[in-house]
Amino acid sequence: MSHLSTIKTKLCKRDFLVQALDNLEYSPIERVPLTQGIVNQPESVVLDTAQLPCGDIEFRWNVEDSVYELVTDLDKWQLPFPVERFIAQLTQRYALCNIFASSMTEGFQVKEQIQTKQGSIELLLTKWEA
Repeated sequence: MSHLSTIKTKLCKRDFLVQALDNLEYSPIERVPLTQGIVNQPESVVLDTAQLPCGDIEFRWNVEDSVYELVTDLDKWQLPFPVERFIAQLTQRYALCNIFASSMTEGFQVKEQIQTKQGSIELLLTKWEA
């Protein structure tokens, strides 16, 4: 029997979430959420199931906490890594999108981006003062 699990995240900006999913080569699509019967969630982001062997993954907007929650059936999770690793990778890419947007707003440019063997990302930003 299928049972949907909800996992809290700290992701709160839809644009950065969509960009992060794209960066990880998951194509988010908009369609009727899995949780439609619970609450009308116009802010939900759903991943295309054709790309994921684990079935549907949805990021549902939590109005009370102002964050997205991951909703999926953990019994069908078949990615080669646990859901916690998926969330960690997504959070890293989300943070990167946020840093890029914030730094560009402040006039910085990315001079160098390096992904280390441990999986961390190092950035070198520059800003020219006039």
